[in-house]
Amino acid sequence: MRTTTPSSFIRTQVTTQSAGSPKVSPQIAWSAAGLGKIAQHMFSLMLRNVASDGFLFVDPNHPDPMDPQSFSLPGCIIAAPSSPANTAGIDQDYVYNWTRDAAITAIEIAAANLPTAPGTRVQPLIDYVNFAQTCQNDATPSLALASYTIRGLSRQWTEQTDGPALQTVAILQAYDQLDAPTQAVAVAVINQNLNYLITAYQNQTFNLWEEHLGFSFFARSVQLRCFQAIKANAIGIPSSAGNRCRDHLAANSVGTALERHTLCLAFACTRWL
Repeated sequence: MRTTTPSSFIRTQVTTQSAGSPKVSPQIAWSAAGLGKIAQHMFSLMLRNVASDGFLFVDPNHPDPMDPQSFSLPGCIIAAPSSPANTAGIDQDYVYNWTRDAAITAIEIAAANLPTAPGTRVQPLIDYVNFAQTCQNDATPSLALASYTIRGLSRQWTEQTDGPALQTVAILQAYDQLDAPTQAVAVAVINQNLNYLITAYQNQTFNLWEEHLGFSFFARSVQLRCFQAIKANAIGIPSSAGNRCRDHLAANSVGTALERHTLCLAFACTRWL
């Protein structure tokens, strides 16, 4: 894997002060309810990072926090509320929408089967799909751009081809919980992603933490899952890319590449044992 170090992009960087500070381990008290209760608590915490039309984030880097253009759009999912403009002594700025983070969150929301009022569908998922299309419409230089502003605008960042694949998986899982107009948007977003992925899956990409450019095991894994989900989908994806997925061409190719990753890992382990 070829190594590059785009230092302005790496999310794992920390300040010297943070790296040298004493580490404190939290004390965890396990209740009889166990992981089920913890999962409910974590789900509510996760929803704090999901914007709606009544729950907004403000861009901490905008010169005028009262300007409506500084407010998030519904469906934006920030990575974290961390920003140097909000908290002194840190340099992590995560008040942005990362395609991967947002997709994983949407998958969890879809799995939760949130209750809805009669005649309505799941609004956070409706917002997510529409915001995904907003990001797609502004994606520069490609749909693999990993990070967007809270208004869905491109920012200078790396390209990571796992994002469109995970986004497609998330939308497929959310599809039955969307209203009819948003289902049409969902199909359009999926087709855009597939038309991109059907070629991009063969190319190198930046890894999860923007540290290396190469052939990523993670990216190929989610691309394979995406293509398999498309082949099995019941909503009818009409694009030529969707047909190619169903014909096993892309999925088999990614599967073969994953087998090579596994063989390389096994060989590396034998050298260290």
